[in-house]
Amino acid sequence: MDLDLSDFGIDAAAMRVLLASLRDGRAHSCDDLAGVLGVGADQVRQAVRLLQGWGLRSGSGSDRLYRFPFVPELLDRAAIEAALPCTLRQNLGMVLYLSTDSTNDRIWSQSDRSETWQVCLADHQSRGRGRRGRVWHSPLGGVLCLSLLWRPQPGLASLDGLSLCVGLVLLQAVEALGIGGLSLKWPNDVLAWGKKLAGTLIETRVSAGGQWSIVIGLGLNLCLAPEDISKLDQPAVDLGSLSSVPIDKAKLVAQLLVRLVGMLEQFNDYGFSFFRDAWCRYHAFSGRRLHLDTGDGESVSGLALGVDDCGALELQTGQGVRLFRVGDVTWQGVGEREHS
Repeated sequence: MDLDLSDFGIDAAAMRVLLASLRDGRAHSCDDLAGVLGVGADQVRQAVRLLQGWGLRSGSGSDRLYRFPFVPELLDRAAIEAALPCTLRQNLGMVLYLSTDSTNDRIWSQSDRSETWQVCLADHQSRGRGRRGRVWHSPLGGVLCLSLLWRPQPGLASLDGLSLCVGLVLLQAVEALGIGGLSLKWPNDVLAWGKKLAGTLIETRVSAGGQWSIVIGLGLNLCLAPEDISKLDQPAVDLGSLSSVPIDKAKLVAQLLVRLVGMLEQFNDYGFSFFRDAWCRYHAFSGRRLHLDTGDGESVSGLALGVDDCGALELQTGQGVRLFRVGDVTWQGVGEREHS
């Protein structure tokens, strides 16, 4: 659900109108905004403070005059649906939030819907998360927050390598925008010029009858202020700084959904091995010496060789080639590439 705004005397639709009014970058009086929204000045002040809490940064202003130099474009359901192929549009259930806690959590709560594919999108997340419980910082309009619910057809042998395939699809969708310098960090990140651009989180459940339900969550940095990037635990970059032209969010979302659905249908039939060669072409650390933290107290160093047909990382260590299915990697000698 959209976050409960009843305490502010304003609903999500009115917040969208407020954001549209502020998008011109000019100063607006509190009274004028109250007139546009049909609410009191106190409700406007509370709404503006909420937007600031969501990451919207104000320029000059006071408690009676507001100006926001940059108000991001919000997701537009009608524009997204118009950009989708007819067949997918007819078989897709879409829920779009101005702000919610977590798109992964929201889509789990609506998993009993009948559509073949279900997607949840949000302009802002208050409790977005990544792997191993990490926080995913998602200021208003700054990150594309998308979760897709997938129920595999009978016969799927394994989910091994799925997160790698999602990363590959993300990269290819961004690459199609004409953006270069892209690579994949095992197991689930997309990098641009060595900095994090996007990440994924896969969550699974199995019914009593053995039916898999899988939520694929992804976060793609769209437009982050320096203050937002400074809050992150690693170097990051956004599409806005990489592209010379404005990004059409609706077309980007539509292309991501088309590519995700196509990939999942192939993954259901063939598994990760079908995508292995394509993934390896973008492997950020191939030929580099890595440190790997397995998460259970073991730290391993070795030369990155690639991944196997199940998506496991292959490291050439002092004890020979070892395979790892989980872990976090960092690399030694950034910019120094070793060859076996």
